[in-house]
Amino acid sequence: MAAVGTRTELAAAQRDVADPALISDGKIIPAGCELKMNPDLSWYAVRTKPRQEERAVENLGAWGLTTLAPRIKGNSNGRESHLFPGYIFARFDSTSMLHNIQFTRGVAYVVSFAGIPA
Repeated sequence: MAAVGTRTELAAAQRDVADPALISDGKIIPAGCELKMNPDLSWYAVRTKPRQEERAVENLGAWGLTTLAPRIKGNSNGRESHLFPGYIFARFDSTSMLHNIQFTRGVAYVVSFAGIPA
């Protein structure tokens, strides 16, 4: 089924489907299908090499990871800067991906306490 655009279309689509199991991002997931959420994925702080936040985000994205590198607008110069310079956040399974992430270009290390990623 095609994506649903407006709230009215969404309500109409809900009426058209006898038993919709779930509506996600404006799309109706039929009753026989399920969204797979991986409970093993957590957010981790990743320290980047100096001024390589964007490089790290790009390379972690190549691994298929979700990343977050919040930015804020500068004061008088109008340029954006990183909210947490030198740090980004990535969502991954630490048991299977930690080694790959530590050796990704732009990444210095994954923030850890007593050897456990935090």
